[in-house]
Amino acid sequence: MLLQACNGGDALAPVGSETGVALPAVVNGTPLVSRVAPDTIEAGQLLVLTGQDLPTTLAGVRVTLGDTPLDVRAMSATRMEVAVPVGVFPCSAVTVKRLDVAMGATTLLSQDVPLRTAQRILLEPGQSLSGQSLSAGSLSDQSETGAETTAADVSGCFELVAAGRPDSSSAAPRFVMALVNPDTDLSRSAVFSVHGIGSPTAATTRVITQSAIPQLTTPASHLQTHTPEPETPTADTHGALLQTQARLAGTPGMARRGWQQRRSSFAATRTERQVGDTVTMTALLNSCTQGQPVKARVVYAGTRALVLEDVNAPRAGRMDQSYRAIGAEFDTLVYPMLKRDVGDPLAMNDMMAGDGRVTMLFTRFVNDSAPGTAGYVSACNFHPRSTFAASNEDEVFYARTATLTETPDEWRRTMRATVVHEAKHLASFAERLARGMPFEETWLEEATARIAEELYARHFPGGGAWRGNTSFSGSLECELLQCDDRPLVMWRHFSQLYGYLREAGTLSPLGPTSRNDNSWYASGWSLVRFVLDRYVQDEGASLRQLVRGDAGRGLAALESVASTKSGDVLSSWALANIGVTDVVDVTGTVNRAGSWDVPSMWTGLAQLYAGVYDASPLRSDRQVLGSEFTSVQRVVAGGSAYVVLEGDGAAMSQIVRVTPGENGAAPVWKVARVL
Repeated sequence: MLLQACNGGDALAPVGSETGVALPAVVNGTPLVSRVAPDTIEAGQLLVLTGQDLPTTLAGVRVTLGDTPLDVRAMSATRMEVAVPVGVFPCSAVTVKRLDVAMGATTLLSQDVPLRTAQRILLEPGQSLSGQSLSAGSLSDQSETGAETTAADVSGCFELVAAGRPDSSSAAPRFVMALVNPDTDLSRSAVFSVHGIGSPTAATTRVITQSAIPQLTTPASHLQTHTPEPETPTADTHGALLQTQARLAGTPGMARRGWQQRRSSFAATRTERQVGDTVTMTALLNSCTQGQPVKARVVYAGTRALVLEDVNAPRAGRMDQSYRAIGAEFDTLVYPMLKRDVGDPLAMNDMMAGDGRVTMLFTRFVNDSAPGTAGYVSACNFHPRSTFAASNEDEVFYARTATLTETPDEWRRTMRATVVHEAKHLASFAERLARGMPFEETWLEEATARIAEELYARHFPGGGAWRGNTSFSGSLECELLQCDDRPLVMWRHFSQLYGYLREAGTLSPLGPTSRNDNSWYASGWSLVRFVLDRYVQDEGASLRQLVRGDAGRGLAALESVASTKSGDVLSSWALANIGVTDVVDVTGTVNRAGSWDVPSMWTGLAQLYAGVYDASPLRSDRQVLGSEFTSVQRVVAGGSAYVVLEGDGAAMSQIVRVTPGENGAAPVWKVARVL
C-alpha cells in the first residue's frame, strides 16, 4: 500500500482515502532533497530520499533512473522510499545513471548516481546460496547504508564476492556453481547460458560436450576372477516392466474390491506347500491375463520365504544348498529389515488369505524372456483370478536361474541383493494396494529399492551406517575382493553413479534419457540418499513414508519428507556431487558427512581399475575468477551442469548472469564458496 505523512509528521499512513476525496497536494516551504541513500544504488533495494517539505501525495511525482521510471513505495514530508527493480538494467559492474525526481514541472533532484545492477553475494568458505533466474526477485528491506544482501531470493544477475581476502598462506578463492533443470519432462532439454562479466576483453563461448564413458571390459590382473562385470544396458528392462505392471494392475482400490468379492471362497482352497512338493506357477511378463506355466519344486519352506526352482533350470536339483541359504537369510534378516524400515511385502497377505510367505520363483523363463534382467515382480499376482485370469494370487517375484557357465556361489553372490530389491518392490505394491493408493513413479520406486539394498549391505562388517561417512576401504573394496561371504550390493550403486556423473547434463535421476541408459537407478538412489542424510530426523520413518505412499509421489514426495522445495533439493544434491558435502540436519547440527565418503569410492576404484575409473568423474566448466566468459550448457530435465570459478590471487569477485535459452525453463542454481 502507498503511504504518506499523517498530521504533518514522519509517521507513514495510507495515501488516498477510502471515500475517494482528493487529499491536498500543497506543502509548506520549498521541497528539498538533502540526501540519497545508499551511496551506490543496487537493483532490488529501496532507494531512500530524505529532505524537507517533500510531496506527500503521488500526484505529479516522477522518479526516473536513466530512462527507467521507478515505483514510489512510501512518502512523507521528510522521506521518500523508491523501489529499484531487478532485471530491468543490463547486468554489469557499477555504472553511472542520472537520477531525476520531479513534481509536475518542478525538478526536485537531478544528479548522477552509481548503480550496481548485480546483487552482491558475500560468501565465506563453506557458505552457499540458492537462487533461480526466473524473475526479478523480491525487494529486500535494506537499511539506508545499503548493506550487501545474502538473501536467498536473488536474480539471474549477481556478484559473487569472497568475503575477506585470503592471507599469503591460503589458496585463492574458488566458487562452485551447480545449475539444475527443474523440469520433470524427460523429453525436454533446456539450454542455460552462464555469462561472466569481467574486464572488457573478448568473451569466449563454449558448449560443454561429454565424451564416451570407458567401460570395464577386463578385470585388473590382481583381482583375477573376483571382478564383477558392469551391469548390462538391458537391465533397464526391469524399469519398463515396473511401468507396465503399474499401468495394468495399479488402479487404486481395484485389488481390495476384487478380494472382498473373492475372499470367502478362496480361503477354503488354499493349501500350504512343503519342501519337495511340485507345483505349477504362472510366469507373467507383460500381461495379466496370459502367462507361461512353470513347473517348479519347493526347495525351501520357511517362516517368511517359499523358494521354488524351475524343474527345467540348467542346474536343477544341484543348487539346493544355495537356495536354502537365500531362503533362510530372508526369514532371519531381509524380511524383518524390510518390515521395520521400508514396508511389508506381506501387507496384502491377510486380504488374500495367503500363507504368510513371499514366493521366490527361480525360473529359466526370466533368462529366456528378459535377458539381462536378474529379477522382476508382477502386480497382477496381487489380484484374484476373477480380476486377472493368469494371477498366481500370491506375493511372487521371478528371478533368473544360474547358467552352466557360473558356479552356484557366483550366482548366489549376485542374487542376494536382487532378492532384497524385488522384495522391496513387493512391499511397495502391497502397501499401496492395501491402502488403495497409486503406485510410485518408476524412478523413485527403483531409487528406494536401491536404498533397501543399501540397508541390507549395512548388516555386513564395514557395510555402512546412516551418516556414517563409510569409505571405500572395507566396504566396496571388500565386495570387489571377496574378503568374506558378503554379496555384491553397493558395486552396482557406485559403478552406475560414476557413469551418471560423467554425463550429468545429459542424464537424469528422474528416468532414462536414452534406450540403453540405466544410470538413473543409481543417481535416483543418490538423490534419495542425500535427502535421508540431510533433511530428516528418522531415516526409517521417512523411508516408510516414501515407500507406502504417505508422502505422495515423485519429487513431491521428496519435498514432503525433506520439507524443502524440490529445486533446492536438486541443486543442493548437485553441489554435493561435486564435493560440497557439508550437511546440516533439521536440528541445526552440522554433520559434515553423509552415509558415504563418495570421493573415497572414486579414489579406490581408480586405484583398482587404473585407466577405467578416475578419482574425479564429474565434469565442470572451469573459468578464472573475475574473467569475461560465456558458458552454454544443454541440460535434460533433472540434470545438472557445473561452472567452477577459480581465483588467480588477484580477483576476489565475479559478476555472473544466468539466462535460459529460448526452448528451456530457467535453471535453479546453487553456488558455494569452497576455498
